Amino acid sequence: MEYILHPLRRYEQLRAKAAYCLVYYANRYDRKADIAKETSEELRKLAAELEAFSIEMPRIVSARKRKRLGSAAACFIGLSNSVTDAPLYETIRKHEEEVKVALKLYGR
Repeated sequence: MEYILHPLRRYEQLRAKAAYCLVYYANRYDRKADIAKETSEELRKLAAELEAFSIEMPRIVSARKRKRLGSAAACFIGLSNSVTDAPLYETIRKHEEEVKVALKLYGR
């Protein structure tokens, strides 16, 4: 039982963390120096967590969830790369929307 419940809890925790990051870092894409570096690193760390967990998840858990985690990870890498002094807001919004769809964060 724990074999299934623990990964599902972790999946929900990562979804919550992703929702948090989308809101918390939304106003930091066009910052310079230290704030931009910190923001980029935090977004990339989350991408790494999502990607690693998609590999770690037991095979008994839905393959769709693993695929969604991988897709969200790729979008967070895109967001991480978008933290510059001249961000492309259209690309940022696209990545944000793709994360919301991949992790089913509708209405956020």
